[in-house]
Amino acid sequence: HHKLDPVAGLFRDFHPSGHSRDVERAEEEWSDVIHAPGFPTDFDTEEVTPHDRDAHGPPIRFLAERIAAEPRFATTMVKYAWRHVMGSDPMSEIGDLEAPAYEMRTTLLTAQDRFFRGLVAGFVRENYDMAWVYKRLFTSTWYRAHGLVEAQDDGVPDAVYEGIGRHGTLTPEEYFRRIEAVYGGAWPLNAIPTSDTRADSIEERYKRDFFTRRDSFYKNFDMFFGMLDASFSSFFGGIDFQNSLTRAQQINSVMSLLARRVANEFACLTVYADLKKPPDERLFFPDIPALGPRGELADEAAVRSNLVHLIKRFWGKAVRDNDGDVNLALDLYENVRQSVLADIEANPELGVLMMDHCRIHEGAARDDQTGVIHRDPDGQVRAWMAVVTYLMLQPEFLQR
Repeated sequence: HHKLDPVAGLFRDFHPSGHSRDVERAEEEWSDVIHAPGFPTDFDTEEVTPHDRDAHGPPIRFLAERIAAEPRFATTMVKYAWRHVMGSDPMSEIGDLEAPAYEMRTTLLTAQDRFFRGLVAGFVRENYDMAWVYKRLFTSTWYRAHGLVEAQDDGVPDAVYEGIGRHGTLTPEEYFRRIEAVYGGAWPLNAIPTSDTRADSIEERYKRDFFTRRDSFYKNFDMFFGMLDASFSSFFGGIDFQNSLTRAQQINSVMSLLARRVANEFACLTVYADLKKPPDERLFFPDIPALGPRGELADEAAVRSNLVHLIKRFWGKAVRDNDGDVNLALDLYENVRQSVLADIEANPELGVLMMDHCRIHEGAARDDQTGVIHRDPDGQVRAWMAVVTYLMLQPEFLQR
């Protein structure tokens, strides 16, 4: 109370509802049984500088001036900007004294501390200009994108850089942008309906019934990210800037379920539509033969080549066609395809059929006839859908 009551008194010009109050009335109604309005002179003692309206001006301005004058204010604001840009607090621990990278990490920590102190001093010198801090951070050697150029072996072990740089779970905003970047454009289900109760085509009706979109048939979604709504944003660890102010640092079960739904929708929307295009026009399957009644089944070499392409597109990771990631994805592709073939053998009439909502996207552009049955007789369409879903559920896609 010795420190907080005086600070609380500096807000006496505000009514509990938020609007400003008459100065005289504010002074009269403020309680005189608690510590008088002011600001701690020394946070290590109970000494307080009382607020004098004639000498100090409005109390809220007095509070802002005193906070800004605190040496810790500049450090706190620069640390906030650092975390905002870099994704984590500045490195504070060197680590194990016996570790082989101890001396290198000590040098790194010293260089970082020198840069951080320079930022704090510059922030004060630039009259507390946060834009200056952000510019310095973005143009510094501490802010670099990984993977734009091939890394050279400089003899520095990875352990030296532990805890530096952006890492961890994506924010909802980063997640949605990544989805649209892989898709190759804005999420396509944003058309304004011509009627609240009737879609203007079979394709639109199927999409409204199944996929997430801002003009949902039932008006359930309030979209503002182009793909997912505010509720989905909070489900993926986001914040609402009011009650929820801490972003999730790790994937939880709710976020996993959301990611699974998004991955399923993405695969359902894109795989068949992409395979129906000529190979040289495809974004996802350039190495797979064209689909058709007598379509050629891709051999293992073509599947491996296309898996290399998909891993690069979804994960930004360059692999060879015999790498472990490719082998895992190939096993999934073959197992799913064999499962589909087993279903076809058990039920030849229904087992070959594609789900309507998973073949409808861009159907009008392809001039697909309404009501025509679409088949997947060799199981490769559904196998590729499983692969795309798998790629979108891995840490390489969901995390930095």
